[in-house]
Amino acid sequence: LGMAVRPLLPVEQRAAEARHGLMVEGVQPEADKAGIAPGDILLAINQVPVTSVEQARALLAQAKGSVALLVQHEGTKGFLTMTLKTGD
Repeated sequence: LGMAVRPLLPVEQRAAEARHGLMVEGVQPEADKAGIAPGDILLAINQVPVTSVEQARALLAQAKGSVALLVQHEGTKGFLTMTLKTGD
């Protein structure tokens, strides 16, 4: 998907008021183009809350064409759409 993610630490969950999600640690051009930045929190993929890196990979493997991502950026939640590359 063009980003490096990891599970949220408990302190990050409290600060972001998020019970689930993945911290974005790095982005490649396709994620950057979609508006995702390091420090964002990936909350959901295609309206399914993400709770682990493995789950996120499985959701992306099932997706076709594009995905809707719910992302928290600087405290504000919003949906972004990303087109998947062939083979994602």
